[in-house]
Amino acid sequence: MVAVYTVTILTDSLERVTALRGMGLDLHERAARRRPDTGDYAVPGVLTDEQIARLRSAGYRVDVLEDAERWAVERSAEVAPDLGEHNRYVYEQLLGWPPEDVEPVVECAIGTAFDRADS
Repeated sequence: MVAVYTVTILTDSLERVTALRGMGLDLHERAARRRPDTGDYAVPGVLTDEQIARLRSAGYRVDVLEDAERWAVERSAEVAPDLGEHNRYVYEQLLGWPPEDVEPVVECAIGTAFDRADS
C-alpha cells in the first residue's frame, strides 16, 4: 500500500502553480491561495512519497501536514466506531449536545440500504 499525505505545496510564482495542473496530482485547487505574509502561493493536496520527492526535485517546497491514511482511520473511528452508535461528531461537535445527552441507538432499529422493505 502506498502512503499518502495531506500537504501544502508552496511556490513563488503563478506560472509554477499553473504548471501543477499538468502533473497528475490530487490538488485542492479551489483552496489555493497567495499568502499575504510571504507572497508565496500555497496549494493544498494529497500526495504520495514519490510525488512529494518529484515536486521537491523540481524546486517546489512541500510541507507535509499529516499522514492521510492514519487521519482517515482515526476520523472514521471518531465518527462512527460501531453500528448502532450515534454519530458523536454530529451530535456533540456540530449540534453542541453534551456527551451525556447522546444516547446509543438500538442496533435492530437501524436499517441499511440493503434491507428489503418487503421481507
